[in-house]
Amino acid sequence: MPSEERVREVIIDDILKRELVMFAGVRIVTLAQSRETPNTFGCARRTSLEVLSSDTLKAYHGDLLEAERAGLNLIELRYGRMNNLVGCLNINPMIDEIIDIETRWVRELGDRYPGVSAEALDSGAMFPLRCELETFSDRTLESYYDDVLAADAVGRNLAEERYDRARAH
Repeated sequence: MPSEERVREVIIDDILKRELVMFAGVRIVTLAQSRETPNTFGCARRTSLEVLSSDTLKAYHGDLLEAERAGLNLIELRYGRMNNLVGCLNINPMIDEIIDIETRWVRELGDRYPGVSAEALDSGAMFPLRCELETFSDRTLESYYDDVLAADAVGRNLAEERYDRARAH
């Protein structure tokens, strides 16, 4: 029987594979507009996914599978939302609570690493996260919210963990 860590790796790899296919299929904004290449997109996504619980990874993986079955491109929706080409996708109040905690974490990260996260501290920097969260199902949002609350309760800062992982890659 595979270890929990191996199961997580398989899920993350499959999420990245599916997201990269969706990324390649983005039609409503150009890659130049997004300033991301498949490689930078994949690296950024891996660091974001690695800090999430197995339950959240499984829920999000399910969202991707469901989107594929429905012919939806969640990455295109996310970029469309980020570029104000798509209206609000989800008004779940958990999104605002997640954004509040993530904003505090980014500020704390900026305090620990002056200058590193100046762009992230910009008042609009949480908008890309909001756009991503809006593409999640309520099941995935609830699991992500549980991850954020659990991390916060024990003094973990997921923004810092993502930053540390990105520096290590």
